[in-house]
Amino acid sequence: MKTITARLKQLLSTARLKQLVSKAYPSGFVICLFIGLIVTGLVFWWAWEEISALWSFSGQTNVLEGIRNLVLVLAPLIGFPFLIWRSYLADQAQQTAERNQQIAERNQQIAIENQQTAERNQQIAIENQRNQLFDNAIKHLSSDDDFAKLGGIETLRKLASDNPETE
Repeated sequence: MKTITARLKQLLSTARLKQLVSKAYPSGFVICLFIGLIVTGLVFWWAWEEISALWSFSGQTNVLEGIRNLVLVLAPLIGFPFLIWRSYLADQAQQTAERNQQIAERNQQIAIENQQTAERNQQIAIENQRNQLFDNAIKHLSSDDDFAKLGGIETLRKLASDNPETE
């Protein structure tokens, strides 16, 4: 029994089985059911003498104990395909969680890039405003009106005091 159990574990842990099971939703279930039926058949074939002894209830003290033993043998065999299917669903959920994590990380990178772009745009807008004030101040300096020239000088003084890095 140990060699059959070890062989079944080896068979079920192979990558090929995972590839077969991880196909489309309906076909994955059919494959799981098929594998479960094969394993059930192999176990019945291997343990036919024990199962037939349970059916005949020979050596049993009462019928209820024989039925209990039969149910204890059959329950895991019937549940085996569902165990494989649950493993498949857990694997799909894990893959979905990993994809969602990757998407969340990419969205975070995009948000950081958008913030950096907004900061650059704000700096450009401030620089454009300064350039426009400077151009207007130069135009006022070239004006014939003395008050316009004083306004241009005041604008240049304000620009110089607001921007100490230009000194």
